[in-house]
Amino acid sequence: MRQLVQVHAHMIVTGRISDNYAASRVLSFAALHPSGYLPHALALFSSCPSPNSFMYNTLIRALAASPYPSRALLLYPKCSSKALPRPPHLPFPPQSRRH
Repeated sequence: MRQLVQVHAHMIVTGRISDNYAASRVLSFAALHPSGYLPHALALFSSCPSPNSFMYNTLIRALAASPYPSRALLLYPKCSSKALPRPPHLPFPPQSRRH
């Protein structure tokens, strides 16, 4: 976790946080890591000036698998209201599992 915070801080200092590709890689690592750095992923997402569809999909996926899947349902309308282009290999919205 400490290294993740250092990488995130370095991206902010150097201005790379505005590079969606670099920010999405850090967000993906934080959101999908087995140890669960979801709070940090949420902070990174909120600090990103223009999140892309990969970031939205990654965060929705992580939230849907978390103990708070309702937060994924709250994030999905924000993603679809921004009219972001969907990747061709993900044509359907994510499905939530019933527990």
